[in-house]
Amino acid sequence: MRVSFLIVFSLCIFLTGCVQDRVTFFVPDGYVNIDVRVADTLSEQASGLMESSLKDGEGMLFVFPDTAQRAFWMKNVTIPLDIIFVDETKTVNEIKENLPPCERDPCAVYPSLKPARYVVEVPAGFAREHKIIVGSRMTSTVV
Repeated sequence: MRVSFLIVFSLCIFLTGCVQDRVTFFVPDGYVNIDVRVADTLSEQASGLMESSLKDGEGMLFVFPDTAQRAFWMKNVTIPLDIIFVDETKTVNEIKENLPPCERDPCAVYPSLKPARYVVEVPAGFAREHKIIVGSRMTSTVV
């Protein structure tokens, strides 16, 4: 029985990617998990959440090779977002809340005020609802 479970579980991981990438933020009341799509290539980062949506508890994790000031825009994004900027120590150093989708060009650009190594996009209101604040710590199955 145990061997068959391990085989099925291993096949599930290998064939379907059923183990979800996840980010966890430690907040004043405990922690919050977010299932994330990972954007760690230039192509993935350029397209981001264009033409897609997020369910509650889902987000996108941008992983950059260095720590620098980052700028995001909402071109072809279908929902308002919160953008959480995280430094190289995996500490939240800025949150931009309730950013509207771009409805026409030119789109607004939302730069970070401080350098970030990671950025997490979540549906608007998620950061406030789950008490993610500047100083919250992040862990991830990815980085």
